[in-house]
Amino acid sequence: MLGLSSAGNITTDGFSDGSVAILAMELSKLMAFGMAIGTGLSKDPYRVARETVTRAVGSVKVDVSASLAPVATGLVTGNMDVVRHSLVDVLLFADGLCCFNNPEASMGVLNGVMDCLGTVPRIIGGMTADEYEFEHTYVFDNSDVYEDALAVLVLYSSVKRGHAVDHGFVPLSDPMIIEIEGVDVIEMNGEPALDVYIDIVGEKPEMETLLKHPLGIIDPGPRPYYLVRTPIDADVERKAMKLVSPLPNGVAARIMEPGDVEGSLKMAVQRELEDAGSPKELEVVFVFNCAARHLIVDTDDAVRLLRDLVGEDVTIFGFNCFGEYGMTPSGKLVQHNQTVATYVLGSEVVS
Repeated sequence: MLGLSSAGNITTDGFSDGSVAILAMELSKLMAFGMAIGTGLSKDPYRVARETVTRAVGSVKVDVSASLAPVATGLVTGNMDVVRHSLVDVLLFADGLCCFNNPEASMGVLNGVMDCLGTVPRIIGGMTADEYEFEHTYVFDNSDVYEDALAVLVLYSSVKRGHAVDHGFVPLSDPMIIEIEGVDVIEMNGEPALDVYIDIVGEKPEMETLLKHPLGIIDPGPRPYYLVRTPIDADVERKAMKLVSPLPNGVAARIMEPGDVEGSLKMAVQRELEDAGSPKELEVVFVFNCAARHLIVDTDDAVRLLRDLVGEDVTIFGFNCFGEYGMTPSGKLVQHNQTVATYVLGSEVVS
C-alpha cells in the first residue's frame, strides 16, 4: 500500500478536493512492483534517493523474469541488474514542501535515482501537497505515516507503457538573458528583473499574475517546448523575483502566458500513447497535475477532455501536486512547474 496527501484528487469520475481516492491494482505475471519510503529528505536528498531506490528494488519478492520476457536477460545477476538492463519504470513521490523550501532538493532526488539506476526508460511522478495550506505533506504505507519523505515505486513490466509532459504556456516576450542568484531572478537583459516583468506583463506582481506568467527556457528537441519556471514572490525593494525551482545563470528566458492550458492534458496523453507504441487497449492513465494549473483551468474540465480521448471505461487516477517529475521531449529528466505529467499502462505486451 502506498498513499500520499494532495491538493485534490483525479479519478475517472473527475476532480475532487477534501476527498480520499483509492486505486486497486491486480498484478499479472507481466507486472511486478517494488516499493520503499525514505525519510530525512531535506537533509540529504541525494543519499535518501539512492538508499530508497535500492530498498525498493530489493523489496521485489517475486521472480520478475516473466514480467521481462521480451528482454534479453543474459547480463542479469540480481534485482539491481534487472533494473539496469530491462523494461523498468520508476515512479517518484517526493515531499512537496521540502522541495518547495529547498529548491535544490528536487534535482538532488533525481541525481540520486539516476546515479543508482543508470539510464531508466521513464522516471515520472509528482510531489505531495496539502491542498494550499503549505504546512504539512505526507506519504504513508502499511506501517506508518511519514513527513519529509520520498516514496519510490519501481515497476517491472513488459506491457506497453508511455509517458509525456505538457503545460500549454506560450511565449509572451522575446528571449532575455537573466541573472540568477540562487532562485532569485535579479536582472533581465541588464535591467532590474521586476521592472522588466511588470513592463511586459502590464500588471502588478500579485500571486495570480505570477502564476499566469512564468518564465520559460527553450528545450531543444523534436518539437518546440519550453521548460517552465514559476515566480512565487516579488521583492519590490530588490526589484527581483523568487522562482519555485532554479534556472542556470545567464540563460535566455522568456516571459510566458497561458495558451491552451486546458488542452495540454489532452496533448500529453496523445504523446504518451505514441510513446507507449499506440496500445489498442488501455488499463490506467496516471495524471500528476500541478496545483497551480488548477487556479488557471479547472481540473474537472481537463479530466472531461481526457475521458473523451481515452474512453469512459479506462481508469484515470492521479492528483494535483506541488511539482512534477518527467522527461521533456528532448529527453531531459527534470522537475517541472505548472505542468501535467502523464503515464499510461496498456494491456499488450511489447513486441
